[in-house]
Amino acid sequence: MPREKETCPTCGGITSHYTFTFSYLDAKLLLAMANLVRSRSGTMGFTDANKIHIPSMQIPSNISKRMTIASKLGLIAKYLRNGHQQAGMWVITSRGWNALRGEKVPAKVSVYRKQITERYEEMTTISEALRSYPDSKYNPVEWFEFLKTGN
Repeated sequence: MPREKETCPTCGGITSHYTFTFSYLDAKLLLAMANLVRSRSGTMGFTDANKIHIPSMQIPSNISKRMTIASKLGLIAKYLRNGHQQAGMWVITSRGWNALRGEKVPAKVSVYRKQITERYEEMTTISEALRSYPDSKYNPVEWFEFLKTGN
């Protein structure tokens, strides 16, 4: 039975708090996006290559649907053009690239009404998020080298 959302008796707004944790699926989304950026960076500039239409990517839906969680974790962000969000377009943030290079990033955040209310002190790496799945092929050195070359 689905959990009922808590609502405010005055305004009817959702009052549920959510905690999002950097998981295997978030790591797979980030890697899929980064691989696309890398493959396109040879034919276009890095900034343009980093504009990704996630719904058109050839990835499983359980991974592509992690956009909101990955954005709350600060790994990706909505792409804005002239102050307006472009439907389905996302970019990898500097925190996302740091994660790809093997640096520690916040392991989880708390969210209330779409706003981050707490970034926990606990840190994690993309390797830790991928650790429970042996099919993951990830090497932080390749991302460090890719970004070091000026892309």
